[in-house]
Amino acid sequence: MNSQVTAKIPMDSEPTLCHNSRFMSTPDSKAGHGDRWFSVSEVAAHLGVATDTIYRWIDNKGLPAHRVGRLWKCKLLEVDAWVRAGGPAESPGLEDSDTQGEGNK
Repeated sequence: MNSQVTAKIPMDSEPTLCHNSRFMSTPDSKAGHGDRWFSVSEVAAHLGVATDTIYRWIDNKGLPAHRVGRLWKCKLLEVDAWVRAGGPAESPGLEDSDTQGEGNK
């Protein structure tokens, strides 16, 4: 006897949400990026820079990031606000010393 069990799911029912969005995405999981933590590589791709630059900005420029175990995680809303506030801007003393050194050659 070969019987199959089929479950009927009403079409108007809400999707079942999993506690771990890694395995099942919710319909609005990509709507806002303010509540999700992003990896260094994702932040680098978002800003269009190398991952080494992100690590350097975390260490030297105060890029808002939090250590989770061995990994750094960032909120894109915080990163974007930091960029708008001039976070990654070069320090004026560094640019002046480079141009002065070349002029004396």
